[in-house]
Amino acid sequence: MPLSASIRVFLLIWLGQFISQFGSGLTAFALGPWVYLRTGSATLVSLVWLASTLPDLLLSPLAGALVDRWNRRLALLISDLGAALGTLVLAVLAVSGTLQVWQVLLACIWVSAFVALQWPAYSAVIPLLVSREQLGRASGMVQTAGSIASLAAPAVAGLLIATVQLGGILFVDFATFVVSLLTLIVVRVPDVLQDRSETGAQPSVWQDLAGSWRYIRERRGLLLLLFYFASVNVFVGFAQVLLVPLVLSFTSTAALGTMMSLGGAAMVLASLFLSTSGGFEHRVRAVLGLTVALGFAVVLCGSRPNPILVGAGVILALFVTPLLEGTSQVIWHAKTAPEMMGRVFALRKLAALFPRPIAYLAAGPLADRIFEPKMRGGSGLSDLLSPWLGRGPGRGTALLYVCAGALIVVVALVGALSPRLRNLEKEVPDAAPTAAEETGQDSVRKTD
Repeated sequence: MPLSASIRVFLLIWLGQFISQFGSGLTAFALGPWVYLRTGSATLVSLVWLASTLPDLLLSPLAGALVDRWNRRLALLISDLGAALGTLVLAVLAVSGTLQVWQVLLACIWVSAFVALQWPAYSAVIPLLVSREQLGRASGMVQTAGSIASLAAPAVAGLLIATVQLGGILFVDFATFVVSLLTLIVVRVPDVLQDRSETGAQPSVWQDLAGSWRYIRERRGLLLLLFYFASVNVFVGFAQVLLVPLVLSFTSTAALGTMMSLGGAAMVLASLFLSTSGGFEHRVRAVLGLTVALGFAVVLCGSRPNPILVGAGVILALFVTPLLEGTSQVIWHAKTAPEMMGRVFALRKLAALFPRPIAYLAAGPLADRIFEPKMRGGSGLSDLLSPWLGRGPGRGTALLYVCAGALIVVVALVGALSPRLRNLEKEVPDAAPTAAEETGQDSVRKTD
């Protein structure tokens, strides 16, 4: 069966974004070791991470409002072009031998600011090109691209850094941006009717931002889903940042690498399941059940200092993650009006992910100053829990892991007790038909 014009446009955009995402993964992997080997400072490595993520997160509501005012293809073009220029400057400085850490920080802030446009624009493009019945598969394809990039980019970057060094990797990243830009130049994406006030004037950006919050608040089930994922992500943040010290407290970096490679493969398999099957019929139930599985996986990671048990927990957690994120994505796509998509998805991103940096900052002090001392030999807590968690270095971090996993399960159980959340798919009406459905997927209106 021949593909419709709109599906072909989606596939081309998806391919370009996947290639660009892979290139960005190369740079993300290479910058950390370069900064650490040059300075020996873990703090500066953390600052690079913050510079690469916080601007994106903090600017996402404004970016979402802009995306809803612009053609979504234009927003993607601006995002890729700005990020490409920042990467090119870093590449030139690295090859010339003049690159400094402060320049890396500034470039990361610059690139992150433009990346803020990418997520809401990309999310808002999909329903314009894909029918509601195909949203699950499209979401699975997006998850698949991210999973493959997460799995392959570090391995490829490890090979490239020994041959072409940081400058070469940055030029490869720049080339992937060029490919993405070319795919965007040759496609056309439908426009969406913009909101107007009663006088016919376009609302201000701040009114748009307030409108996105009002849109979610008026749909109580979506509001609860937003808070649900914000709560889960607090404890997921603890698990993410503490995995390396947990595993290295009892085994080698080689074992950690094996766990992450197998976990990356599990992410790819889960994403492929979504893209081929379309996902779950009862999506909210799936979200609740997958969250319980995620909590169990985190508890398993902290249960014993055993590479097999911890590895099983890592694999299960990384298998569940794209299923959970992809299923949530489909719910939001189905329930959000096309003209609100950019700002709603940006606000969703800010509210759901902002707890993670807070967890990143709190996890280390909690583990080092409270949980590790409490699990040292001789304390009452250590004597009570050592038959289950073991003794020695890292067992306090393991206890924090178990607590985080248990609280993830608690969040899922509390969510299951909420009728508004359980019945979200019935009580919150679907948004207007997607642009692809309105045109029968036979054509795409050619606009700039």
